[in-house]
Amino acid sequence: MVFLGALCSSAQKVVNISGVINGLGSSLVYLGNKPNGISNTFIPVTYDSVCAHNDSFEFKNFRFTEVSYYSLEYPGYKGWLPFLIDTGNITIIAKKDSLYLGTVNGSNEEKVLEEYQSDIYFPFHDKNDRFIDSADKYLNSDTTRYKYFRKVVDSASSDFLKQQKAFIKAHPDKYTSLDILANHFKSFEEDSLKFYFYLLSPELQNNSAATDIKYRINAFAANMRPGAKVPDFSFISTDGKNRNLYKIRAKFKLINFWASWCAPCIAELPSLRNIDSVFKNVAIISFSLDTKKTEWIEANRKNHITWYSFSDLKGTSGKFVSYFGVQQIPLAVLLNEKNEIVKYNPELMEVINILHLNP
Repeated sequence: MVFLGALCSSAQKVVNISGVINGLGSSLVYLGNKPNGISNTFIPVTYDSVCAHNDSFEFKNFRFTEVSYYSLEYPGYKGWLPFLIDTGNITIIAKKDSLYLGTVNGSNEEKVLEEYQSDIYFPFHDKNDRFIDSADKYLNSDTTRYKYFRKVVDSASSDFLKQQKAFIKAHPDKYTSLDILANHFKSFEEDSLKFYFYLLSPELQNNSAATDIKYRINAFAANMRPGAKVPDFSFISTDGKNRNLYKIRAKFKLINFWASWCAPCIAELPSLRNIDSVFKNVAIISFSLDTKKTEWIEANRKNHITWYSFSDLKGTSGKFVSYFGVQQIPLAVLLNEKNEIVKYNPELMEVINILHLNP
C-alpha cells in the first residue's frame, strides 16, 4: 500500500525574501510551492522568479494570502530548499550544490517547524524506521517476527502521537500544528481529530491545508456510509473523451484508485483482470492519480487495462479523489447500480464474495 495529503483568507500578507546562494553567480531563482518531500501526485507551481547577481537575490514585497510551504530553487538543480513563509523579512543563506541544506532566518513559522523536527519528528524516525521496515519485510513471510516488530512500532507510534498532541496544544497558532494533523490525521481517532483541529486558531482552521481535515470531520463518514449516494462525476478517458459516472450501466461499479508508479497497485491488476473477465455484473473503473498523461497512458497499455480507465491528472488535488478521501493506494470503492456506496475500501476478496452472491 502506498501512502500519499477551506477558503483562503483574502487579506494579503507581505514578505521580503532575500539571501545568498554561494557559487550561483547570475541565474534565475524560482519561488515555488514544494514542501519537504513530494510524491508523484504533487503538482508543482512557480509563484515568482528573480535574477540573482553575484550570488545574491531578493523577492521584494512578495504578497501571499496564507502561511504555507514555499520553496527556493534554480534551473539545473534537481533539489530545492523548502521553508514556511511568514511576514517580515526572511533571509536565506545556502550553497549552490547543496541548496537544500541552506539556513532560513526571519520566519517564526520556520523556527517552530525546525523545533518540531529536531525534538520530535527526526528522533522518532531515526530510532524507529528500521523497525518499521522490518515489520513491512516480515508481514507476509514470518508471523512471529512481524508481531515482534509491529509491537515495537505500535508502542513507539503511541509515544510519537502523544508528543504531537502536546506540541499542538503548545502551538495552536502555528502552521506546523495544522501540518501535523493534515499529514497524520489517521493517527488521530475521529473525536481526537476534531478536538485538536478546533484547538487551532481560526486563521489556521481556514487555511487551504485544512480542507481535507474539515471534510473528514464533517462529511466524510456520512458520504462513505453504506447506502450513501455518490454524485455524478465527470471523467476524462484515455482517448480524451468525457464520460459520466451515472452513464456507466452495471449492477455494481468497482472504483479502483491507482497510479502508474504504485507497485502494490500494479501487483493488484491481475486480480482486477480476473474479476473483469469472470463477473458480468460489475463495471471496473480505474482512476489514476498520475499527473503526467504519457505515463498514465503507457501504464494502461503496458498492463493491458481494458476496462474503464480515467484520470483528471491532478494527483490528490482533484475533486473525485478528494471526495473519496484517498490517502493511500490502491483503494477500492464498491457502488451499486443506483450509485450508492456498498463498501468503502474493501479487500478484493470481499468484492468477489459480494459479486458472487448477487449475480
